[in-house]
Amino acid sequence: MKIVILTLGKTSASYLREGMTVYQDRLKHYARAEYKELPDVPAKGITPEVLKEREGELLMKQLKADDVVLLLDENGEQFTSRGFAEMLQRRMNSGVKQLVLII
Repeated sequence: MKIVILTLGKTSASYLREGMTVYQDRLKHYARAEYKELPDVPAKGITPEVLKEREGELLMKQLKADDVVLLLDENGEQFTSRGFAEMLQRRMNSGVKQLVLII
């Protein structure tokens, strides 16, 4: 299974970039992984609804029909580290070709 992590906009904080590098290095022992940083959608002069729509369109262009997509959001289901690992393992065992995590 390949894991693709999609983000909108650059992560500017150096400690976050360092942490992402560490976890990408750890992850490669278990699955193929790719990190894609998509450009920010210009927000000047448009409504929040239009901005969300354009961001959604940008994200959808990155997806394939058979991708399994998980949107990681602070308002979504909460997992412990073990619970998240178990969920990922179930996905891996189910034969998913590509799991896309959208942050």
